Amino acid sequence: MGRYITWADIAARYPEIAKVGGSVEVGSAHIPFAEAEVDGLLAGVYTTPFSSNNLTARDLSIDVAYLRSNALRDPDRVQPIVDRVDRMITDLRSGRMSMVTASGDTLYGSGAPGATMWSTTMGYHPVFGADETEMFTVDSAQILDEENAR
Repeated sequence: MGRYITWADIAARYPEIAKVGGSVEVGSAHIPFAEAEVDGLLAGVYTTPFSSNNLTARDLSIDVAYLRSNALRDPDRVQPIVDRVDRMITDLRSGRMSMVTASGDTLYGSGAPGATMWSTTMGYHPVFGADETEMFTVDSAQILDEENAR
């Protein structure tokens, strides 16, 4: 079993995977490498590895695992899948497409238009700095916000 997908995930989409092998053969020979390939292709714009609830990473991993196991067996059949995977990777890397989680949240890559870093504490002054340690203090606004949140 991989981080994102299982043999059953591939078999549900591509039942002919059974011709290549069962869960043990496909799981050890193709799934971890397909997941690593997806991670590698997207690591330049996303933090990897992805969580197991990332539907886009799962979708791509299923297709890539199938491609890895069948590219030499039936190149004409897999070409549309190759084109789809290439298009998705290109769109994700360029920001034209976002990743989607099982809860429907969208994840933007670092180069995506409109993607910004966000933190619940980004509006407060940092506690640490270049001054003496004794001078480090928590932003009073943060203290008030935390007290009001209780």
